[in-house]
Amino acid sequence: MKVTVRFAGHFRSLTPKPVLTLDLADGATVEEALLAVDHHLEGRLHALVYAAGGELQIHPDVLLLVDTRPAVPDEVLAPGSVLAIVPPMAGG
Repeated sequence: MKVTVRFAGHFRSLTPKPVLTLDLADGATVEEALLAVDHHLEGRLHALVYAAGGELQIHPDVLLLVDTRPAVPDEVLAPGSVLAIVPPMAGG
């Protein structure tokens, strides 16, 4: 299945294009998509997205959205989903 990954904020510096298309197995999760993106970016995503120690814990300075709503790593993606990797916003 095809999934689109969008990068926002400082995450755009990881790749020359702000959008990446992945071809994942049906039933793939957000976590599996992140691993595929990290592989595609030759490991550049890992240190920014994962908390220290490399465990499967998303860093608190990363917001993951699937189709514009907050997502968790074990969420199953649907064909055509859009996964956005963005820094959290702050207001004032």
